[in-house]
Amino acid sequence: IFPVKTFTEKPDETLAQQFLDSGDFLWNSGMFIWKANVIVKAIRDHLQEVYDAFARDMNKYNTEAESEYVREAFELCPNISIDYGIMEKASNVFVQPVSFDWTDLGTWNSLYHKKEADYYNNVHVRSEHAIMHDAKGNLVSIPKDKILIYHLMQFLFHPN
Repeated sequence: IFPVKTFTEKPDETLAQQFLDSGDFLWNSGMFIWKANVIVKAIRDHLQEVYDAFARDMNKYNTEAESEYVREAFELCPNISIDYGIMEKASNVFVQPVSFDWTDLGTWNSLYHKKEADYYNNVHVRSEHAIMHDAKGNLVSIPKDKILIYHLMQFLFHPN
């Protein structure tokens, strides 16, 4: 485990190339590990608006009102990632270099390409009750209590 010299989220192409050419930098996979009290302190120190939104009525945590309170607090937060809001500013960041197969499954497209497709290039994520005919290249994810029946109908018209 090594201390991080600098954390730069989404550097421009020139800076990214300099990082790569130096051989001194690693690519961030977006996986973080921290103690709860450490990340809460970092949020308080670097993202005061986020901290305030979630700390304004802490007696609602672990009650029936928690879900609604968290939803309301989240809506008050600025649109900023943990990378820009905390990681670029924190001085207590360390890195563990690792090498393993990893894919950021942040989009349906990345999930489609990671999962095994059937004969018709359909990928079933959750589809216990899916019946498909003439369906090609689909990503299928339906609630367990739903049924999907898909049939592509082709009509041929003959001029009279």
